[in-house]
Amino acid sequence: MRKLITSIVIFFVMGSLTAQQKKIYLAPDDHTDYMWTATEEEYRKAFLEMLDYYIELNEKTASNPYHSQSKWNYDGVSFQFSSRE
Repeated sequence: MRKLITSIVIFFVMGSLTAQQKKIYLAPDDHTDYMWTATEEEYRKAFLEMLDYYIELNEKTASNPYHSQSKWNYDGVSFQFSSRE
Protein backbone atom coordinates (compact mmCIF):
# COMPACT_ATOMS: atom_id res chain seq x y z
CA MET A 1 0.00 0.00 0.00
CA ARG A 2 2.87 2.32 0.81
CA LYS A 3 4.35 1.79 -2.68
CA LEU A 4 1.00 2.65 -4.25
CA ILE A 5 0.70 5.90 -2.31
CA THR A 6 4.31 6.80 -3.10
CA SER A 7 3.72 6.09 -6.79
CA ILE A 8 0.61 8.26 -6.85
CA VAL A 9 2.41 11.14 -5.13
CA ILE A 10 5.35 10.88 -7.54
CA PHE A 11 2.95 10.78 -10.50
CA PHE A 12 1.21 14.00 -9.44
CA VAL A 13 4.43 15.79 -8.50
CA MET A 14 6.10 14.90 -11.80
CA GLY A 15 2.93 15.81 -13.71
CA SER A 16 2.79 19.25 -12.12
CA LEU A 17 6.48 19.88 -12.88
CA THR A 18 6.04 19.17 -16.56
CA ALA A 19 2.67 20.87 -17.03
CA GLN A 20 2.59 23.63 -19.61
CA GLN A 21 1.11 27.01 -18.96
CA LYS A 22 -2.31 27.37 -20.54
CA LYS A 23 -3.83 30.47 -22.05
CA ILE A 24 -7.53 31.10 -22.07
CA TYR A 25 -8.88 33.50 -24.67
CA LEU A 26 -12.18 35.26 -24.09
CA ALA A 27 -14.13 36.70 -26.97
CA PRO A 28 -17.41 38.55 -27.23
CA ASP A 29 -20.26 36.55 -28.66
CA ASP A 30 -22.20 38.69 -31.09
CA HIS A 31 -24.80 36.05 -31.75
CA THR A 32 -28.22 37.51 -32.22
CA ASP A 33 -31.67 36.14 -32.71
CA TYR A 34 -32.26 38.11 -35.86
CA MET A 35 -35.54 40.04 -35.87
CA TRP A 36 -36.24 39.09 -32.25
CA THR A 37 -35.93 42.52 -30.66
CA ALA A 38 -35.57 44.90 -33.58
CA THR A 39 -36.47 45.44 -37.19
CA GLU A 40 -34.30 44.32 -40.08
CA GLU A 41 -33.13 47.89 -40.65
CA GLU A 42 -32.26 48.35 -36.96
CA TYR A 43 -30.18 45.14 -37.00
CA ARG A 44 -28.45 46.20 -40.20
CA LYS A 45 -27.56 49.56 -38.61
CA ALA A 46 -26.28 47.85 -35.45
CA PHE A 47 -24.15 45.39 -37.48
CA LEU A 48 -22.57 48.20 -39.49
CA GLU A 49 -21.86 50.26 -36.35
CA MET A 50 -20.25 47.24 -34.71
CA LEU A 51 -18.10 46.58 -37.79
CA ASP A 52 -16.94 50.21 -37.83
CA TYR A 53 -16.17 50.08 -34.11
CA TYR A 54 -14.01 46.95 -34.30
CA ILE A 55 -12.23 47.96 -37.51
CA GLU A 56 -11.33 51.28 -35.89
CA LEU A 57 -10.23 49.53 -32.67
CA ASN A 58 -8.04 47.13 -34.67
CA GLU A 59 -6.42 50.05 -36.47
CA LYS A 60 -5.88 52.02 -33.23
CA THR A 61 -4.17 49.10 -31.49
CA ALA A 62 -2.18 47.76 -34.48
CA SER A 63 1.09 49.29 -33.25
CA ASN A 64 0.67 47.95 -29.70
CA PRO A 65 2.51 44.82 -28.58
CA TYR A 66 0.75 41.70 -29.89
CA HIS A 67 -0.89 40.83 -26.57
CA SER A 68 -2.39 44.34 -26.40
CA GLN A 69 -3.78 44.47 -29.92
CA SER A 70 -7.47 44.17 -30.61
CA LYS A 71 -8.34 40.88 -32.25
CA TRP A 72 -11.85 40.62 -33.57
CA ASN A 73 -13.23 37.85 -35.73
CA TYR A 74 -15.64 38.84 -38.49
CA ASP A 75 -17.72 35.69 -38.49
CA GLY A 76 -21.33 36.52 -39.19
CA VAL A 77 -23.13 35.90 -42.46
CA SER A 78 -25.57 38.68 -41.60
CA PHE A 79 -22.64 41.06 -41.17
CA GLN A 80 -21.33 40.10 -44.59
CA PHE A 81 -24.57 40.85 -46.36
CA SER A 82 -25.06 44.08 -44.43
CA SER A 83 -21.57 45.35 -45.19
CA ARG A 84 -21.86 44.68 -48.93
CA GLU A 85 -24.77 47.03 -49.41
